[in-house]
Amino acid sequence: MSRRYLMDCEGYSCGICYKPIKIGELYVTDHGALYHATCAEEAMAVDPVANWWGMA
Repeated sequence: MSRRYLMDCEGYSCGICYKPIKIGELYVTDHGALYHATCAEEAMAVDPVANWWGMA
């Protein structure tokens, strides 16, 4: 799993669930899209081989 970051601004949405990433929430990125850390972890649990966002 890649490094986690703490959101410090508004206006970004998760690339998996499309809900806003709120200030204070953890997120991960592939340096092109942002994802809630929990959404990314759940996606990796379903398909651990998936590397389409650079997190495997």
